[in-house]
Amino acid sequence: MRRLIDYLRRDPIWWTTLATVFLAAAVFMFFVLRVGDELAAARTANLPTGLPRPPAAADGGTPAAETVDLTVHESDLSGQPAGARRVARNVVSLIVRTKRNETYLGNGTAIRPGIVLTANHVVSNKDITEIMVICGAVQLVGTVLQSDFATDTALLKVPDCGKETLQVAAVRVSVDDTLFVTGFMQERGAAKPTLYRLFTTTSRIPQARLVFSGNARDEQVVRVMVAAMAKRHIRPLPLAAALPRGMSGSPVFTADGRIIGLVSIADNLHNRTFAIPGWVLERELLRAGIK
Repeated sequence: MRRLIDYLRRDPIWWTTLATVFLAAAVFMFFVLRVGDELAAARTANLPTGLPRPPAAADGGTPAAETVDLTVHESDLSGQPAGARRVARNVVSLIVRTKRNETYLGNGTAIRPGIVLTANHVVSNKDITEIMVICGAVQLVGTVLQSDFATDTALLKVPDCGKETLQVAAVRVSVDDTLFVTGFMQERGAAKPTLYRLFTTTSRIPQARLVFSGNARDEQVVRVMVAAMAKRHIRPLPLAAALPRGMSGSPVFTADGRIIGLVSIADNLHNRTFAIPGWVLERELLRAGIK
């Protein structure tokens, strides 16, 4: 060791190389720590400010529910399969506020009474001050029960939201299977905050891979997220058609009401959407002690 130190003292190039390596490592760690904070901004859509906040509970506990001054346009789902309608009526809109006075939109599903399943990147920004859950006609406040960057999944605790138990399943689907996706989108240009339900069908794309669109901000965060999934041997489920921003966290489900995926990444360049597969969702529920 002494000989090595003496050698380094005589050769300043080694010191320069060593300093460069440490600097590169520091920059890499900074990037890894910051990327999670950028996910929410990169993958969700802005909403107008001014949505009403729920009043605090008198005992300082869970904030009370409040009727929202918000217009919600529902779709006519009467012609859809009963199982699909059951999932759809348990889908909730998430309105996320940050310290920077920004407001973002995502979606989730009340899979159990008081438990909402959504995407991690919708609710993981450290600057988030409030997660509002539009559950039916009331506005509730959600708290993060469990979240995981590598699987892009999160569970929220939302008291008084949802009364049913939905099945999350690992299902092998083919290109011929009809799948459903639903969630709430913002109607831009409306006089007051307005949401409308998007209900659409899709199907699996065999052997499709995620190809980055060239959007520098999206590409940066998504590359890291996909790399984290690969380390866990998770291959996102490729679906036909790129869903618009704000649909992150929406369920992918079958006609009989089984949730088999969670909307995560949109590939606008190739008109595809990538979802977290059902077997990952099952595992995360078990990790949270939810059966």
